[in-house]
Amino acid sequence: MSNLITLRLPTQFHLACILHQIQPQQFLQDLISHIILPSDHIDPDKQTLLATDYFLEYVALNLSPQGSYSPEQQQFLLQKETRYQRLLAHSGDCTAREREEVLKLFFEQWLHAWNKLT
Repeated sequence: MSNLITLRLPTQFHLACILHQIQPQQFLQDLISHIILPSDHIDPDKQTLLATDYFLEYVALNLSPQGSYSPEQQQFLLQKETRYQRLLAHSGDCTAREREEVLKLFFEQWLHAWNKLT
């Protein structure tokens, strides 16, 4: 799975970016960079809350996220989500930087394993 995509910008979005002097690529990258896996162990900033809430609302309205996954894939995701919550719960003694590094590695391994599974 590639991390690079091409998008066709809707006219009104493109015009809004022009009007407010915003680069569309920069805005979209910033938006998606603020989407997180929610947890009781994270205190997100306002941008992260808004981006994640929008994403989750989109999922709730438009998708059945587990509907198209095999039982093996569903089990894999459940195990990774559980592991993620445990990592966060036990990272209270870490500095913010240490937590960030551990989670970055965990997410990279998760994505790599998912790509092998699919």
